[in-house]
Amino acid sequence: MKLAEIKVDALRLMLINYEDDLIADRLSEYMTQENYKHYLVNMPQAINRAIDRINSSNVLGTSSYEVSSGYKGQGLTSTDIYSTYDLNAIIPDYQTLHEVIRTGPYGIEGNVDAISVGNAKFLLPPLNSGEAYIFVYRPKVKIDAITDEDEVPLPDELARIIPYWVKGEVYQDDEPNIAADAKNQFEQFLIAYARENTNRQSSVESVYRAGA
Repeated sequence: MKLAEIKVDALRLMLINYEDDLIADRLSEYMTQENYKHYLVNMPQAINRAIDRINSSNVLGTSSYEVSSGYKGQGLTSTDIYSTYDLNAIIPDYQTLHEVIRTGPYGIEGNVDAISVGNAKFLLPPLNSGEAYIFVYRPKVKIDAITDEDEVPLPDELARIIPYWVKGEVYQDDEPNIAADAKNQFEQFLIAYARENTNRQSSVESVYRAGA
């Protein structure tokens, strides 16, 4: 679902389009019309906060990122005793750590103890040649760099509920009761999505390998 479609859907939910058949491709035109402009200019931050709420709800499952013994990139400092992994620097969409798995020629070790030293930094034993750590983590979505014509990096089922949050924010001062109801609908849809996906396998759909 494109960002422009989310904004247009939010306008429709606010029932301010009257007989206008709003089309996402005409969003730039609506930005010049007073009856829509006031709401559209307030949408970007509301959409960002909706994404923040979705991120914090942990409904996006887990992803994984593999760092091998040959990794020389940013976010890793090592001594003979331990290695420090800054997961914010290593993993672009990192939010929180779920599990660390160690792999190598002699097998796989799950639930490796990672000592948190704050700000997404973890201490782990150094890797031997041929070994790797797989960081299983909860991802976060960011839309700061996307345009109205870009797809929002979320499942459509989640993208489609964002207009309810947007309506709740932009109507907050003028129609507090309607705004509260819209926010409540957003939360109910989010709960339903989480319930429907509880029994699905966690993603591990994006496995990156860093290092030789």
